[in-house]
Amino acid sequence: MRVFLDLMWFFKQEKKAYMIGTLMLLFVAMLQLVPPKVIGLFVDHIKENTLTTDTLSLLIGVLIATAALMYILRYYWRIMIFGSAVKLSKILRNKLYHHFTSMSQSFYQKKRVGDLMAHATNDLQAIQQTAGSGVLTLVDSMATGGDDQLEADIN
Repeated sequence: MRVFLDLMWFFKQEKKAYMIGTLMLLFVAMLQLVPPKVIGLFVDHIKENTLTTDTLSLLIGVLIATAALMYILRYYWRIMIFGSAVKLSKILRNKLYHHFTSMSQSFYQKKRVGDLMAHATNDLQAIQQTAGSGVLTLVDSMATGGDDQLEADIN
């Protein structure tokens, strides 16, 4: 969690993208409750022998519309969250480049350039993963934990 605090300056800078991405992610989590409910209604209609062509068409339409909406929202939350993570990586890479170019020659005689580049590459990749996949995991785990309560409220 310390990493999130260290990156708070960036999360504030990209607040709009992360908020929109998070809201879309939460909406997708709620939409994931629709197909089981629709399939349950479908089974209930079959069991009660009340399934009509209109009801079947409606249920299939709801499933198709839900799937399409989930696809669209997933596409855009990924752009918002992972796109912001790529921006962070670019910003940090530029800062690191400027820092490395301002260092003296004696610094590079003491430190091996390959080691510096390996650390820079691996560390920047880890930070990008934190700002992308880390945020996704954090929000998704909270949303999935909340889905159980939401599902109980719906039923």
